[in-house]
Amino acid sequence: MSRIEYKTRDQMKWMRESGLVVAEIHRSLREAARPGITTAELDEVSADAIRRCGARSNFLNYYGYPATVCISPNDVIVHGIPGKYKLALGDIVSFDCGAWLERSGQQWHGDAAFTLVIGDEFTSDEDFASTWVRRHQGPGAGKHWGGALPSADAPTPAEASAVVSKQGSVARRRELDLVTREALWAALASVAHGKRVSAIGEAVERVVAERAEDLGWEAGIIEEFTGHGIGTKMHQDPEVLNYRVRGLMPKLRPGMVLAVEPMLTTGDIETLTENDDWTVRSVDGSDAAQWEHTVAILEDGISILSAVDGGAAGLAPSTLGAGLAAGLGAAGLAAFLAPGLGASPLAFLAPSPSTIGAKCSRTRRATGGSTALEAALTNSPWSLSQARMILLVTFLPEGSSSLASSCTRGLATILLFQSPT
Repeated sequence: MSRIEYKTRDQMKWMRESGLVVAEIHRSLREAARPGITTAELDEVSADAIRRCGARSNFLNYYGYPATVCISPNDVIVHGIPGKYKLALGDIVSFDCGAWLERSGQQWHGDAAFTLVIGDEFTSDEDFASTWVRRHQGPGAGKHWGGALPSADAPTPAEASAVVSKQGSVARRRELDLVTREALWAALASVAHGKRVSAIGEAVERVVAERAEDLGWEAGIIEEFTGHGIGTKMHQDPEVLNYRVRGLMPKLRPGMVLAVEPMLTTGDIETLTENDDWTVRSVDGSDAAQWEHTVAILEDGISILSAVDGGAAGLAPSTLGAGLAAGLGAAGLAAFLAPGLGASPLAFLAPSPSTIGAKCSRTRRATGGSTALEAALTNSPWSLSQARMILLVTFLPEGSSSLASSCTRGLATILLFQSPT
């Protein structure tokens, strides 16, 4: 029988911190991933990001896993172990990342994954959402996504020949990436308005079927590996299937936190595990993609804990309406951090991906707020004097003695408000 760990609001806030650590790992890996770099070098990038944030890896030594990130290129579906493999132009690579922070004597975990086509510019959630309609304009719509393979890298004649011969597969890889990403956001949206966990798998299947009509080919949904509950452990109940099932699944209830992670292939869904007992490949050599986020269910909606903006951009095209927590469209997690405040005074709580990890010139204090924070409140309907509680939570590397920090030393600052009564 499923034993689900329901979280309090404070516990969700702690998980938000872990989610932001994972977001920083993602940002660091996206910046570092390029042709010629080894997956072992990228594991070092992941490990460094975790250290900068004062967190711990929940992958390293997990049942003997030897790295801080799973890096899965091309036909590797999941659990690829970083090593000597060098990324090549046009590779499709999935990065599954995680971290935990200790709060109140317990571990609180974050888990999220993304996919890249090496050589393409990464598409932000905002751009992904703004071009949502483009993917619904008929066959081949997905081919409008992502840039062409860049020529600025000046490949050798041999490399150029290889790139030309792979153009067809690269186009298909882009489509696979985008279908998987769309399936993730549709699945996350289903958590807001669905009744049971099975709504997630139904949403994934629906997207796959719709894109098959548009693109002329149908992605395979990996069934052997699933999403999961997450909290004081990385893997908890319930199991989160990526396909439609018969029978009753657990009800979606406030307090649940789920890691939703569809994995799709361009071919067969059957898998094989290599002798290292970790690396999972497609049996027919078809490419694979994985996208994942951690989602919290609140009394009035959902929040994506591992998305910098709380999921505002990615969920925007689904127009969830009443299914979203109030204010989610602007500030994501702010909805339950500040019930009743509305979105406008909280917009500054969601830094853009480009600012996380960059140096911050201003100091934020635990009481009174900084000039920037005071200005943000002054320009809103709410002021410092109207807030009953302002709690500035900055998580820094272990051993740091000051709340003042550059974002290269500590990941993020979260301002928590409680509206006046």
